[in-house]
Amino acid sequence: KLEDDSGMRTRMDEDYDLWALTPQIFDTDKTSINITANYPRTFADKVQSTLSAGDMQIICRVLEKEGKEDVRDATSKLERLFQYLFYQNDLQLASKMLPPLRDTLIWHSAIRGWTCAKILTYLRKGVLTCDYMALDKRWLCYGVNSSGLDWVAYTTYKTRKEIEELWGFGPSGIDKDVKVIDYWDSKINTTIVDNEFMKKPKAHGFRRIPIIIVPVSTMPYTFSESGLLLKHYGDSIYAPVRDVYALLNRLHTVWATRANIMAKQPTVHYKREGGADLPDTIYRPNKILTLDMDKD
Repeated sequence: KLEDDSGMRTRMDEDYDLWALTPQIFDTDKTSINITANYPRTFADKVQSTLSAGDMQIICRVLEKEGKEDVRDATSKLERLFQYLFYQNDLQLASKMLPPLRDTLIWHSAIRGWTCAKILTYLRKGVLTCDYMALDKRWLCYGVNSSGLDWVAYTTYKTRKEIEELWGFGPSGIDKDVKVIDYWDSKINTTIVDNEFMKKPKAHGFRRIPIIIVPVSTMPYTFSESGLLLKHYGDSIYAPVRDVYALLNRLHTVWATRANIMAKQPTVHYKREGGADLPDTIYRPNKILTLDMDKD
């Protein structure tokens, strides 16, 4: 499935390189000045800061039956409960050195063009536990049916120590990060580590898969003769200027390299037999070159 969506994932990798300001090399000559401007990063930071500055609102609608008491008090309590759950989840994320859920979802919606998250609330030993985690669409696959999500598979990479802490045992003889696949469908949940079941398929008991997947609405589903076109479905904020950044970087590189040539102009040195070699330019402040009178 990851290979089927390779066009979309290639686009996501390219967008990440823009955001991370991965250096672009246009000329490998050592005298050239290759420029990678910071426009993509500053643009993304402005978008993210603007969205993060907004107030999060939680609005619940409770069906009010005729002849029954006012439900506004119950609605208000439900909204405060959800606010408390998100607050507790952010504390849990902070304890793991992770950013708040809302900020992470904003980054994914802007740079990936998708908002995906796992939303689990359950009792563990009598304690209400919030497990809300943003998911990266770059590593998420899913299938749909007439009623919604049919299955979801999310791929991450964990160290052997992390795997042992989570499940009490892990793959032996492996020191590098290992691929971990968290699989859900309408009935079961399982975890696959290094192509082996780390957690056997088990009925989760939920009415639906506890994962939300929302593309940024830049375009609807479109098709070609070869099938569904997904590359630009759920596109990022770089969609209208993605190719322009490379042209600007190329232009800046030409300008900077040209300015470098003008500031340090090349010199053609002619000499006769026995003439002195000039290993470096003398066109520098306070530069002195001593030559014998009988030599060039």
